[in-house]
Amino acid sequence: MYNLLVSAAEGFWDSGRAAFPRERFGEYTAETIKTSLPLSDPATLDRLAEFPTLFAYENPVAQEARVGSIRLIRDAARRALRIEFEFNDGIPPVPPEQIESLEWELDIDGWEMNRTHWAVKDVDLMTVLRDAGLVAAEEEVPPEAQVDFDHEAVLEQLEAFETMALSVATGGSVSNAEWSERRDPLTESPFVESQVPRFVRTCSTPHQFFRQSQAWGGYQERRSHIADAFSTARQALVGPPTPAAGPVAAAVADLNSEYVSGQWTEALERVSEDPDGAITLARSFLESVLKHVLDDFGESHSSSDTLPGLFRTVARRLDLAPDQQTEPEFRRLLGGATTVVEATATIRNRLGDAHGRGRTDSAAHSHHAELAVNAAGTVASFILLRWRSSRG
Repeated sequence: MYNLLVSAAEGFWDSGRAAFPRERFGEYTAETIKTSLPLSDPATLDRLAEFPTLFAYENPVAQEARVGSIRLIRDAARRALRIEFEFNDGIPPVPPEQIESLEWELDIDGWEMNRTHWAVKDVDLMTVLRDAGLVAAEEEVPPEAQVDFDHEAVLEQLEAFETMALSVATGGSVSNAEWSERRDPLTESPFVESQVPRFVRTCSTPHQFFRQSQAWGGYQERRSHIADAFSTARQALVGPPTPAAGPVAAAVADLNSEYVSGQWTEALERVSEDPDGAITLARSFLESVLKHVLDDFGESHSSSDTLPGLFRTVARRLDLAPDQQTEPEFRRLLGGATTVVEATATIRNRLGDAHGRGRTDSAAHSHHAELAVNAAGTVASFILLRWRSSRG
């Protein structure tokens, strides 16, 4: 996808900011794309900012177009779309005649360049420009560069920047020097830079970032957006964000069940891309583990059994029920495990994909899924280790 913004005013794209007529958005755009990008949805503005953009002029202006990216979009009182943008200095200006010669490849209608409008095209802009010789071929990042960095240090840097970004987005004060000090390490490695949230790369000052975060909604929406962005980055850089992933997989292997192992693997894989599904799988995975343990004990169970009920039965068979403990600390700890199981069942009903959702229902985010999967994995691993030791 790419944005095509066309203006009839000479020099319109020179200042790095512009107010674009809202009513011209979606012209010369496929109906399916236009329908999927309603301006009434604040998330649309964020999606549009993710697309590369061709800033062009109507044919009579005869001025060169530029390729760049949109840093911020605001829907100003539903009259104009106010944007802040920057050009990609690595791509030279594109003459009008060059655009005309690429109309077919860029999905531009013959008369389209004679009207001010904002279109969204289902075309890979960079590939078209690269094939036309306007952009140098990208150098592939060698495999060793994708692993040749200090993972622990990068995670610490991500956490520090996320904390700072959350502060700025919710009205906190951060100096330009502080921003650069925490941002620069994340942009030194080409591979790391390619995986961090887009706003880390494009916002060079806290003021720029604050302006962009305003487009995401209120403080709660900003927090969720930032948390999801960094959760995705962590997974891309160091794998699924589940510290217990390895130990849980090893514990589950004792069940000798491809089905249960597959549930755990799929839950991890869905954390970032499908939070609803990951939460549902976390609950189903824990239920499967408990039922396998009960099968081993020869205890019956049914489809009507609740997750907390299954856990209480298994815990008592393994001498892990809170009232079976003599030390108060262990009673509290195992009582906490019971609370985790109850919450896992509840969050699956509220945020998982097992039920339909109304207009006002909350949506799951990747950080919700990360918590649910981690919690289910920790409880399952604990149960399985105790089960294994009980078998002698």
